[in-house]
Amino acid sequence: MGIVVKPGESLPLSLLLFDGNEGKFPSAHVYKEDFTPLAGSPFPLSHLAHGLYKNTSVVAPTDARLLTAVYVVYDNPERTSVSETHTRSEDKFTVQDIAPTQYLQKMSTTLRADGTQEVIVWAEKNGERFPSAQNCSVSVKDSQGVQKWAAAQDNPNTDGVFRFTNPIQALDNSNYYIVVSMNIEGRQRVFQQAFMAIG
Repeated sequence: MGIVVKPGESLPLSLLLFDGNEGKFPSAHVYKEDFTPLAGSPFPLSHLAHGLYKNTSVVAPTDARLLTAVYVVYDNPERTSVSETHTRSEDKFTVQDIAPTQYLQKMSTTLRADGTQEVIVWAEKNGERFPSAQNCSVSVKDSQGVQKWAAAQDNPNTDGVFRFTNPIQALDNSNYYIVVSMNIEGRQRVFQQAFMAIG
């Protein structure tokens, strides 16, 4: 997997020469997974101390998932004469968001004045309301997995809420769960949670 960095973060290009030589001129040749050079490559590394060379100005791209940095050490500042005493080395980088996107389904239920139970459901993405969900279906099942009620809607209201106005009345079992399926960003996602019947 290599070193994990986020898109837009600095690549930690770093090389420590085995002999502590402070007078060399290394460069990092960085390649994408298709072996094309990253824009601007090769990147010169600057000496910090005790033979440690670094470059932190290179930003991880958004259009590549895997990067390989090949370090080549040169004897001259023009970087035309390759050192015969320092072998090439490499680092591998994986470019990805460290925290994956989290989708949640939220639900509320209430007993209406006419004695029926109303259910509303909506989606959240990374803790925020996600009003663009579509194709929502709900299914209430008893503890044996037997479906007691089901409904579906194509589109939510302007707040992203799907409202089911005539679900369940009196039920013959005390334990239920609800299965909610909705299309979020082109993928049908299924959520499940406990369901409390009222009445």
